[in-house]
Amino acid sequence: MSSINRITGLSGFDVDGTVQKLMKAENTKLDKAKQDRQVIQWREELYREQIGNLNTFSSTYFDTLKSDTYILSSNTFSAAAVTTSDTTSKINATAMSSARTGTYSITVNNVAKGASVIGSKAVNIEQGGAIGFPIVMDGNNNTFKVNIGTSYDVTLDSTKVYSNLSQMAADLNTKMGSVTVGSGKLSDNVAAVVSSDGTKIEFNKKIEITDSNKNITLNVDGNNYNVTLTKGNFTTSDIASQINGQLSGLKTAGGTAFPTGVAAQSTDGQNITFINTSDKTVHAGTVSVSTGLPTVTTGGTNTGVTGTKLNFASNSFSYDKQIIAGKNDTFSIGGTTITLAARNYTTDLNGGGSNYSDNDITTDLISQINTQLTAGSSISARTAVDGSNTIQLVSTTSAQIGLSGNAASMLGFVSGSQLSQSQSDSINNILTGSADFTINGVEFKYDFSKAAGDSALASGYIGAKGRSISSIMSEISTKASVNVGYSELTRNFTMASRNTGASQNFTAKDTSGTFMATLFGSGDIDTSASDLTKAVDGSFTITEPGGSATTVTESSNNFAIDGVTYKIDPNTANGAASTLNISQNTDATLNKIKDFISKYNDLIGKINTKIDEKRQYSYNPLTDDEKKSLKANGEEDQITVLEGKAKQGLLKNDISLSNMVSQMRTAFYDTVKDAGINLYDIGLSTSDDTTQRGKIVIDEDKLKQALQTDGDKISKLFTQKSTTKPYYSPVMSNSDRAARYSEEGIFQRINDIIQDNVRMSRDSQGNKGLLIQKAGVQGDVTDINGIIPKELSAQDTLIKQITSKLSDKEEAYYKQFSAMEQALEKLNSQSTWLSQQLGG
Repeated sequence: MSSINRITGLSGFDVDGTVQKLMKAENTKLDKAKQDRQVIQWREELYREQIGNLNTFSSTYFDTLKSDTYILSSNTFSAAAVTTSDTTSKINATAMSSARTGTYSITVNNVAKGASVIGSKAVNIEQGGAIGFPIVMDGNNNTFKVNIGTSYDVTLDSTKVYSNLSQMAADLNTKMGSVTVGSGKLSDNVAAVVSSDGTKIEFNKKIEITDSNKNITLNVDGNNYNVTLTKGNFTTSDIASQINGQLSGLKTAGGTAFPTGVAAQSTDGQNITFINTSDKTVHAGTVSVSTGLPTVTTGGTNTGVTGTKLNFASNSFSYDKQIIAGKNDTFSIGGTTITLAARNYTTDLNGGGSNYSDNDITTDLISQINTQLTAGSSISARTAVDGSNTIQLVSTTSAQIGLSGNAASMLGFVSGSQLSQSQSDSINNILTGSADFTINGVEFKYDFSKAAGDSALASGYIGAKGRSISSIMSEISTKASVNVGYSELTRNFTMASRNTGASQNFTAKDTSGTFMATLFGSGDIDTSASDLTKAVDGSFTITEPGGSATTVTESSNNFAIDGVTYKIDPNTANGAASTLNISQNTDATLNKIKDFISKYNDLIGKINTKIDEKRQYSYNPLTDDEKKSLKANGEEDQITVLEGKAKQGLLKNDISLSNMVSQMRTAFYDTVKDAGINLYDIGLSTSDDTTQRGKIVIDEDKLKQALQTDGDKISKLFTQKSTTKPYYSPVMSNSDRAARYSEEGIFQRINDIIQDNVRMSRDSQGNKGLLIQKAGVQGDVTDINGIIPKELSAQDTLIKQITSKLSDKEEAYYKQFSAMEQALEKLNSQSTWLSQQLGG
């Protein structure tokens, strides 16, 4: 048992052999514990095998998605075949055995329709992003003189067009990395960064952090806090970021915590201050880490004609908002190319003699776009309805409209994209302000200019700012019991009743605001007022065998009359007709029942085999030594044989399996309420063979005859659903279970019994199926806390305890016999010495 390395036998005494012989008897306790564990594991495997068989049977016959084998549908037991003359498959029917055989004719006068409204015009809006003018480089503005005591030229590509200042700052930093300053680079001393307001690029000095200055003290609100910076060259903004990364949990030497919500920042490139991130109040304390700033000036004429005019001031520069010919002056919308006038919005004056404001710029751009679009165009530009200073492109057709051109990104659009509104877009692209409207008498109050939870919301209004079109449509659909949506294909909003028939008309009306008017073109909708929108009942003329034509009115296009279920496609044209021929067809139904009973008998047979199997008490699981011996003798195949014997009878008379089989047998014979027929009436009975208990025997001739005459009753006998408790639930009370059982068909009962044993859902006591609770399922919590898994765990603990005790005992034996060996060795030595002394 022990893993200690020993050197024994020096005296000639076989310590190892003696200990091993003594331990062999002791090890029988461990072998017995391991054998007991193997028996428990085999029982678990045998139970899980039955669980697998039950699940396979259940998924084959009780899964609605498996239409070929699903046995619980009443249509399974229809003994009638239906053929139709309709080759378009728009007029279909199924028949029960009660249906009269012969030829039927049906004419569709008109199908049943639900009420529906389609917006009177397409709504297709593409929301642009923020208007952002590019920075265009040319040979007059692409050189920058950066002075850090000595002036250095930094030159950018003269053909480059930057979409934003961040791109330009990145390029400047890359270029400064190529300018040599002493033994280093200009980028070691200076960094180009975008200002906090996003309007300019600043050149900030970098500070070298070394071992001598990496430890700094922050004095904030009169308290000192120590932080350690990373070595390298950093701007003050970089250092502020490093400080912020250490503020969580930071304390003074006396234990005062750094103020919550306060962060370091640098706004001037030289000093670090501390500000409350919530209310922006400045806290006492600064850190001065930079001495002076670099300066930057242009290295060219900077005319602002073919390139953007840059405006330099000390260590920074801004740029003019310009449209430059050939650079950002074209925008194509659906094949129409807009050419924007070359203009400097920063220095030019607007029509009123003032400088252009951001609103003036947006207004001017929209005016130029709309002026150049074709007269009567279905496309137009407008300022965003949510009040943001951005551009929306609006189309009133469903046509695909491409957007491209070198001005697209400046206007807030992606060149190469489509003018294409989606359901995930914001409702604010279409609506703003508040709206009060009703649909089907249900009132809705939305405020599209305020977010949910806004304290300024008027009473009863829901804040909807920023919500998607689909979320608003879904919410309305649920509350008003109509289907409201937006089609990304037709670009129309739609509203429709959920069901068909004349009773499904609805009204929708704006009380205040323009919700309905904007989305549907009308603020007052009544679907019953127009043939195009109103809901109607279906009208069908049917002639049964030997009968005369009769016109019926139905609210649905699927309806049943005299054992025949008619299924009419809702797109069937008025006047469409078909001839149906119904004939007896018991073979298909008979085969389905036979197949089910055959597989059921196989399932019961496997369970009965385990229940009846005799236990082979003379065979036990093989020990490790026994397996080793058989393998050594070339008898490895005997391991399977002997262990197979040891597995036999482990589920002999098992109470759980026996009860389940008994319940299934009883389910076939207990009366099904209102079925009007029993198992014996249709040729089914249980086997007389006592070893085949629970198995079903079929008299095919009697069953076939019953299907021809009593197909509807047989359907009830097997598949009838309980009216009081139509759905299985593990939390049903005993009285509800009894009511359900008495009312449901035999196959429904079998399904319930299987669920009781193998379901993964829990009952009111928190238990899963009986067999699941007993044997557990791999990968589920029951694999740990099931009855048998707990037994295995307990046995593992016992094996560890026995192993530990045996190891201690083996160690004790070794100590005992090692001491004996040492004594013998000493005695031998003394004897040898004495012999030598005596001259031996």
